[in-house]
Amino acid sequence: MTDDFRIDARKWRFLDDPAKYVALDKAKKARLQIEPLKRQFKTAKEILSRLARGRGALLADDVGLGKTTIAALVAWVVACQDKRVRIYAPNEVLQRRWAEELERHVTMLRQIGASNDRIKQGDVGKLKAGRIQVTSHYTLVKHHKIGAQRVGCDLMIIDEAHRAKGEGSAFNEALRSLGGLAARKLILTATPFSINLSELEELLDFVGASDFDAVRAYAKALERLYTLGEGHDAEAEAERLVSSARAAIEALQPFVIRHGIEDLSSAERKHFGAAASDAWEIT
Repeated sequence: MTDDFRIDARKWRFLDDPAKYVALDKAKKARLQIEPLKRQFKTAKEILSRLARGRGALLADDVGLGKTTIAALVAWVVACQDKRVRIYAPNEVLQRRWAEELERHVTMLRQIGASNDRIKQGDVGKLKAGRIQVTSHYTLVKHHKIGAQRVGCDLMIIDEAHRAKGEGSAFNEALRSLGGLAARKLILTATPFSINLSELEELLDFVGASDFDAVRAYAKALERLYTLGEGHDAEAEAERLVSSARAAIEALQPFVIRHGIEDLSSAERKHFGAAASDAWEIT
């Protein structure tokens, strides 16, 4: 596939002013709040920048932090530049929720060309430029089984990508087979580090990462802790673990974006109802 993914940064200038965005929702139908919109806008900008630089991304924020909102904003920016976006949700219920999420931003994004008729649900054939298809994992599997090549797009968004687990997963096979028909990929998962290393590598490989040595080395450093007996040099082991962790983070950073509740500002943490607390100090 020819890589022609130029996107005009002027189309996402609205992400610099969340307060103005909230003000555009005059009927308050979208129920937007400055917190957490500030962080979500910042994250959407970062993803768009990575896509423009030729990378895919894995968004691994904790449950409830608005991954769907962030990805919907990214989808609108891309679609409103006459590009094709396909979103794959785990099931039909979440497919409808995705459509609702896209629709609630239309009023605020009319300035860049958003409209309800750009959203297409279900099994869409050839997707026209400037359209967003919202469908299910099952549709991708079905197209793979019948040999369909109807999944070509400029941006493929996979929701709950951790469901593509194991070599024998039909969804995993479909992703590996048809994912190459997308110019860019954004995958969403709240549990990237509770799966085994090979499955994490598959997700990272899907968005374009290729060097996993540092991540494997950190995994081995963690495993090593369980083999140590009494009398080992705890300080030396700690330094070794910290060093390998930093190397792994550096390797992941170009492809992974992650926020947990503990990463939020105090204002946003209150919004989520989580009380701030002092972190334990671990030497």
